[in-house]
Amino acid sequence: MISGALSFVESTGMNTHTSAKDTTHSLFKTIPPERVGIDGQYDYNGLANRVTQALEQQFSYEELQHLTVRQRGTVVMLSGKLSSQHLLQKIRCASLNVSGATDVEIHGVDIVPQSAYQGTAQANCA
Repeated sequence: MISGALSFVESTGMNTHTSAKDTTHSLFKTIPPERVGIDGQYDYNGLANRVTQALEQQFSYEELQHLTVRQRGTVVMLSGKLSSQHLLQKIRCASLNVSGATDVEIHGVDIVPQSAYQGTAQANCA
């Protein structure tokens, strides 16, 4: 019986060891969206880094300088200080627009009027 099975494997060119290896290898060819880095390579904090990059392109340094962006899987976590609730909402929306983000959690974001920051200009939110 075993020789018959081996003959079938040999005649069809099937190699179960290679097939399992190929299947396992193909599973690791795709990177989960939350682990894709800025350069497209695997990055454990890829989502947080891409969100940070997107925010830096849309907002000024002064608006973001006291904000921390982290991730827990596909969830973006924001903490720190911002100048207004309106700015927080815009940042939340911008974060959700990044590929791989499914939710945004706000942990301890303090709203501090911009006049409390020394030497910063008024934010221009359109």
